[in-house]
Amino acid sequence: MIKYSLFLVVFTIFMMCFFSFVACAEESSNKEDGTVGPNTDTKEALLYLYGDAEGISTKEFENAAWVYYEGYDETIKSIENTEAGASGSKKYLSLTGNASNQGDAVGGWARKADDTSSLIDIARCDRLIFSAKVPEAIATGNTKATSIQWGIEDDKKNSKKITVTTPTLITRWQKYAISLTDFSAEGINLSHIVAIQYALAEKTNQIDIDEVYIADCTDVAVIAPKKEIALLKGRELVFSDEFDADTIDSTIWRFDTDSSANQAGWGNNELQWYTDKNAYTQDGALVIEAKYETMGGKQYTSSRLHTHGNLTVHYGIIAARIKLPENDSGQTDASAWPAFWTLGVNFNGWGHDTFGGTVAWPHSGEIDIMESNYKDFGYTRTLSTVHWGNGNQKGLGTPAYYGGNTSLQDGTSQYHVYAVEWTEKEMKFYLDYELFHTHNILNPDTNQEEFTRPHFLLLNVAVGSATTPFIGGMPDSSRYPQKMYVDWVRVYK
Repeated sequence: MIKYSLFLVVFTIFMMCFFSFVACAEESSNKEDGTVGPNTDTKEALLYLYGDAEGISTKEFENAAWVYYEGYDETIKSIENTEAGASGSKKYLSLTGNASNQGDAVGGWARKADDTSSLIDIARCDRLIFSAKVPEAIATGNTKATSIQWGIEDDKKNSKKITVTTPTLITRWQKYAISLTDFSAEGINLSHIVAIQYALAEKTNQIDIDEVYIADCTDVAVIAPKKEIALLKGRELVFSDEFDADTIDSTIWRFDTDSSANQAGWGNNELQWYTDKNAYTQDGALVIEAKYETMGGKQYTSSRLHTHGNLTVHYGIIAARIKLPENDSGQTDASAWPAFWTLGVNFNGWGHDTFGGTVAWPHSGEIDIMESNYKDFGYTRTLSTVHWGNGNQKGLGTPAYYGGNTSLQDGTSQYHVYAVEWTEKEMKFYLDYELFHTHNILNPDTNQEEFTRPHFLLLNVAVGSATTPFIGGMPDSSRYPQKMYVDWVRVYK
């Protein structure tokens, strides 16, 4: 899943479609000259493929505007065609194959092969729409249908191609639509798209296309490439775990299963017993599963993973894409407490485990990149908090913490990116690349030496009790198991 100059190429599978099949022609607002009028749903559209590849645009086809797949430019015909395009413009694409190579005319929008940031989220959009017609010269005396294939690929290289067949005699612009659910049903992650491609399906036929766009988006703001690119510009990806392997990478992640710390409730009166059995990889994600089962005198089990001894982080951007446990049923809550966070490498593990550190919490420092599903916040917010000793060990002050939170309405049904940008001066916390909280490390009224040293990463799902901070009640055991899904963890310098 790690994401300038070569482009992604071809998808593999396709389905044939003709009128009543998967993709179908829509009624078009044909003018007297046979062209389709300007689209009325542009305000709900996303990613005009022939426009600005980073956002909404209504540009016509132009050499400078279309993002070609490198090496296929020579097959794109009639860019300077003087006929009217679907919107009455003077530009459109005319795709032509040849007798020896099926689908010679190939193109579309894609991120570059070594680009790690340009992802498009179309999960809240319904259709891929395009206008097409067959040139009269091709239609005359030709009984063979013309087909165009549309493919979508996600950042895990899952791809799907759907074929739309146009009647040979259709020489006027006609609008066609493909339901995006036909792609998601095949396992395509529509929230992490890296390529949208077209290809002429026949060897000899020709088809003209115009006005290609993703439509009926309930929230155009879900697209994040510009924000993501801005945040990661000039950064180097120095670590990534995409959880694509069949098992958890033990060279990166270790399980924290200390029996003394388990018995002590991990300093928060937590109800779970951490094991090395409650975390696993599945369908390209890390799953941490909290269960209602007895172990070590506790009624719940879960897992807590960390990178101590394997990976440290010290400044840079630390990010993870996570889907949270489904805590709230409207009537009862599960009190599951998911977290993505860091601790200083000199942490002594509450004096219980084998980290080998010499400093007690919070003097090691703690950076909570994501904590969520707190009952006190109605399960609709995510929190980021920084904890430090404030010089208390040296008699300079008392331990301190400072944090912020932001709205998170669909954290249990959708993946979101949680990140911190950590410098020697400050920490900036982001939800889906939107800044929501800043912490000043150099505040003259504090002593924050904890954040001048390396930290290690942690991922866990705790089970809170009535006396666990912010949880506010005992869990409803019928709501278990509870699962947190982690799509990836990445570190940029």
